[in-house]
Amino acid sequence: MNEMNNPNKKRILIIDDNTQIHQDFKKVLLISKENENDLDILEEALLGKTSNQQDETYSIDYASQGEEGFKMVEHSIKEKEPYAVAFIDVRMPPGWDGIETISKIWEVYPDLQVVICTAYSDYSWDELFNKFGNTDKLLILKKPFDNIEVRQLTYTLSKKWELNRIANLKLNTLERNIEERTKELQQSEEKYRTMIENSNDMIWTLDTKGNFCYINKKSEEVTGGSIKQEIGKSFNPKIVEEDLEMVQNVFLDTLAGNSNNYEVRIHNSTRTEIITLSVNTAPIFKEGKVAGTVSFGRDITKSKKTEEEIQLSRERLHVLTKILRHDLTNDFAVIKSALRLYRVNSETKMLDEIDKRVKNGLDTIHRQQKQESFIKTHSYLAEYKIEDVIDKTVKKYSDIESKVSGSGIVFADDLIYSVFDNLISNAIKHGNSTKLNIEINSKGDDCEIKFMDNGKGIPDKIKKKIFDEGFFYGNTGNTGIGLFIVKQIIEEYGGTVSVEDNKPNGAVFVINLRNVIEK
Repeated sequence: MNEMNNPNKKRILIIDDNTQIHQDFKKVLLISKENENDLDILEEALLGKTSNQQDETYSIDYASQGEEGFKMVEHSIKEKEPYAVAFIDVRMPPGWDGIETISKIWEVYPDLQVVICTAYSDYSWDELFNKFGNTDKLLILKKPFDNIEVRQLTYTLSKKWELNRIANLKLNTLERNIEERTKELQQSEEKYRTMIENSNDMIWTLDTKGNFCYINKKSEEVTGGSIKQEIGKSFNPKIVEEDLEMVQNVFLDTLAGNSNNYEVRIHNSTRTEIITLSVNTAPIFKEGKVAGTVSFGRDITKSKKTEEEIQLSRERLHVLTKILRHDLTNDFAVIKSALRLYRVNSETKMLDEIDKRVKNGLDTIHRQQKQESFIKTHSYLAEYKIEDVIDKTVKKYSDIESKVSGSGIVFADDLIYSVFDNLISNAIKHGNSTKLNIEINSKGDDCEIKFMDNGKGIPDKIKKKIFDEGFFYGNTGNTGIGLFIVKQIIEEYGGTVSVEDNKPNGAVFVINLRNVIEK
């Protein structure tokens, strides 16, 4: 094969059983220097020759039979130096004729430009059309052919082949770019679809008529319904009747281009339960216009129920405390007056005991008043950043090393400071701790706080008692009210507190509180 150092040099294949024809093509296409000027003058007069044409040169290969020419085409493709134009004789006995040769070649290389050379009327154009279809890659050249016509055909077809090749290269590059970009978009779409499907929030979209277009798996988990059954249906039947007008107004406002946050009660799939959601909703824009809405919902049914229970407990405790204080104070006042009278005639030891018990009762009332005072401060719960509360509290204790990691926001009030104040104080005074490690982890609806010290720990036999009112253990015990207050406050917030062993030594207090839903 010839080297193709010149980018304008095109490969030409001559397939003809007459070797004299090979020489004729060589004389026409590979011009000698002495004849070049005269031929250029003639070609310029006939073809309007340009400067680009003057640089056009060819590399010519020859084959005497169709099978031989076919193999040369195959080899040129393998070497990535394909032929641009082939001149093929119609009659080439005893092997393939020109028509069969063209058919075979186009099976492996359909881009080849072909000129059929014939001195006979072997095939009409209609027959060629029926054989190859309406193709622009096939021309007929009658023998004996004109030299200028051959040069013109060679130049024109080789340029056409080159332009087609460039166009195909650009098209292939464009197709690859489109394929790569499509793959990237598919991967990105799959990534976000996975995120949405595995979100801890309910996510759904509505069209401008309020019909469901998309619902994620979390929505199905919360409502207990089938996703497919809801697509294309209105959101209205899902809403509790008392909340429906509010939600419809929010929907219309969102279609007007505004984002909204609201709480709504919905029915579960069997309409046997009511679920309370905190919802953020926003418009979906398409070509500058609102095409629907997207909503993110968080199930706050448990937290709402807890808030109601907390409020009810406060009110109930407040009333009971008032009754207790009123009745016991009156009773003890009468008893104390009677004691003074009985002291004159009754046994002193017995009266002293009664007097002691009266005093204990009054102390109990006093403690109950304190308990009421801190419960009454829970008039509402606000958002508290746990790491800030802890940082502020540990600064009061310079004799202990502390480390705080993680973050979380919970529903609480100022008594949250008392929780950590009591825990730190107990770790130092009763546990002889020198180090504290506090970890904060937000997990869905819960915020877990692990309060770990390196002290002497808490024996297993008293772990279940340390939160009891009045319980104390060892020489360092005092009133036994500290951990009781911790438990009371945490439970008032709707949370829990427990204790376990630290490794290798010390105690771990585990507090769980309600995590604030991010806006």
